[in-house]
Amino acid sequence: MSAGGQPLSSKETERAAQAAIEKNFAAAVAPPIVAGPRRIYLAGGLGVAVLLGAGAFLYWKLSAGPGSPVAPTPAEARTVAPTVRPAPPAPSPAPETPEALAAPAPAAAPALAPSDIPRQGSSWTAAEQARKALRYGEALAHYRGLLQQSEKNPGNRRISGLLHLRVGACLEGLNRLQEARKEFAEAADSSSPIVRAAACYETARMDVSENQYMMGRLRAYQALACLGPSGARSPLATNSEYLAAHAVTYRALSFYSNDLPRPRHLPPAVDPFGGLSETQLQSLIGEGADRLSAAVLGPQIQSKDGPAGAHLWTAVCAGAPIGDVLSRLATAAGFEIRWEGVDAAARSRPVVLNLSGAGEQPLTEIACGSVGLMARFTGTETIIYDPVACANTSLPRDLAVREAISLWRRFFLRATDNGQLAAGHFALALLYERTGDSGAAMAEFRMVASRYPTDALAPLSQLREASVKTDLRDYTGAREELLDLLNRYPDCPASDEVYLHLGQATMEAGHVDEAVATFKKLYFMDLSLASKAGASLGAGKGFFRKKHYDEAAVWLTRRVVLPRSPDVDHDLPEAYGLLAKTEAARGRLPEAVCAYRQALAIAPRDSWRAEMLLDLVHILVQQEDFVGALALLEGLSPKEAAPPQADEILLARAEILAAMRLPEQVMFLLRRALPSCSSPETHARMTLQLARSMVDCGDANLARETLCELLPKMEPGALAHRTALDLAEVCVQSEHNAQAITVCRELLKSPCSEEVRRSARAILGRAYVREKDYHRAAMALSGMPLDVRGAAKP
Repeated sequence: MSAGGQPLSSKETERAAQAAIEKNFAAAVAPPIVAGPRRIYLAGGLGVAVLLGAGAFLYWKLSAGPGSPVAPTPAEARTVAPTVRPAPPAPSPAPETPEALAAPAPAAAPALAPSDIPRQGSSWTAAEQARKALRYGEALAHYRGLLQQSEKNPGNRRISGLLHLRVGACLEGLNRLQEARKEFAEAADSSSPIVRAAACYETARMDVSENQYMMGRLRAYQALACLGPSGARSPLATNSEYLAAHAVTYRALSFYSNDLPRPRHLPPAVDPFGGLSETQLQSLIGEGADRLSAAVLGPQIQSKDGPAGAHLWTAVCAGAPIGDVLSRLATAAGFEIRWEGVDAAARSRPVVLNLSGAGEQPLTEIACGSVGLMARFTGTETIIYDPVACANTSLPRDLAVREAISLWRRFFLRATDNGQLAAGHFALALLYERTGDSGAAMAEFRMVASRYPTDALAPLSQLREASVKTDLRDYTGAREELLDLLNRYPDCPASDEVYLHLGQATMEAGHVDEAVATFKKLYFMDLSLASKAGASLGAGKGFFRKKHYDEAAVWLTRRVVLPRSPDVDHDLPEAYGLLAKTEAARGRLPEAVCAYRQALAIAPRDSWRAEMLLDLVHILVQQEDFVGALALLEGLSPKEAAPPQADEILLARAEILAAMRLPEQVMFLLRRALPSCSSPETHARMTLQLARSMVDCGDANLARETLCELLPKMEPGALAHRTALDLAEVCVQSEHNAQAITVCRELLKSPCSEEVRRSARAILGRAYVREKDYHRAAMALSGMPLDVRGAAKP
């Protein structure tokens, strides 16, 4: 308002405000007019005034709109010059034409969100450079950006499949395996055969590394099925063949056991797209796609003549049922197809093929393998199996063995990589070893060691060959092989196993002292817990064989006090059992019983456990703990044991009853068991025990008749010598002294032990005394040699 109460115009208002600001600004920058401390308060007050004035001006400027009565006109706005900071020039106003005034005001532009602003551009070149430099996170961002742009256009489906493949590779490099599998699955559904093959190959590598052998086989065959005319010579095809053979081999080995060495020599990732220009890349991913498109209505199978008159086949299929594909191939090739245990759902599984130049058998194997089936060729027909539906375990095992051998033989003809060749021969050798073909196994192991001496599998092959020789009881050959191994590879990573096998082979070859020295050396090398366990047990066995029971007890005690571990506990029951025998040989029966009970507490229920139980029963009998011995035998049922062990259980029970002075029960038990004896030796032992029970019952004549009937049927040996002594003793007791003399004289002529010889002379002396031939009795008891008539030799 003016001094007269009239409202100010917009020009006057703006000029008054501008004058106030300039006045305050001039006062703020002017020198102080008051000296001393008051200068500070004056300057502070002026600063506050300046700030308040500036704030009022800004509020007025912002609140004045185009229609405000105090808003400046465009011309006036241009006349006002900024006083503190220059502002950007305002745009020139549009001409105020009637059309412009009639047009609606333009809408305000929406604000951009941060997610709408691209952080960086994506390019194939930058993504490839980051991936090759192992910067997987950066490469992943580029590939995903490219994939987002590619999927906007349905015509880029092949490129999208390639980008899914690259995204999966980056995720695998980042160890995000589940996400990588999803991306590979997307790429495997591509219309480009080479992209599909690469995706299936990468998935197969992951499956085999995770021990999913049948899934790895299926994916490897799916990769082979899409590799087109040049597939047989590409690294991708060679590696896929290796993966298929590797997977089938170790699937076959899994039917036997899991204690075999399994080298992880998996082929590396194959990149058929690296280093290509955009034109070459487009050409590669489009190769074969037109052929697949032409086969949408049905499989196309054609043949042509190959070298040496062989028929080579071209097969293109875009998802037809496997049953239709094999039927057309069988009709064209002229062989029979027989389905074994393959239901209708399995025959309808879709198969994708893009092959040319393949033989009948490889084509059939690839087609069946790509849908999880297995083929067997008999020469007159081809039998198709579904391994998942087989109720018999031996059939899938035999099929896997046959297919593995066939795959490896074809692979060896085309492969050039020494690492894969060595691993293939090693895997095939393991397969031969487990199937019982020891000769073929040793030949394959020997090939690896001689043809690829610098490969890491060479020393392991020599070790396995020595193990096969040990199984064949060629201990000398195994020992020489292991010594050569240590000479050629002194720093072998498996040196603990080498020394352990060397000690075992040396001991079995008869060099006990050398074997003990080897075991002691390995123990003090302290390579691993497993090596110390095996070495201490081996040294204990050696000292036990030498009958050095005190030292054997020391080494076996070292074995049983080692820390428990699942990797080494498999031989702990054996160590306790041998320690028990050692303590029994030392006369420490309570310690022996304790060791046996420790062994039985951890031993599995097998034949070896039954053997330990019988040994413990014999020790309890020596301690006259008959009740405890019988209680142990109650846990061993003859019906559940093997025939030889069932006989041993019956004999042990008979011996306990005889020691308890229960001969009638012994006779009842043995007479019932004699008709079903497992061997002539067991029959002789039971008959001998039966005769002793007859003597205990007071029927010496019946015992004599039984032994007289038994002795001529026995083979010469320690048991026959014991039977002859028993017969001679029974003859003396039943007053058949002449027969006792004859039996003892014949026994003294045989190569019997010194203990048996002393017993025979004692019985012979007693027989001569009963015959009142005291001179001959004295000669027999003194140990002087007798002539054929029984007189002492001069």
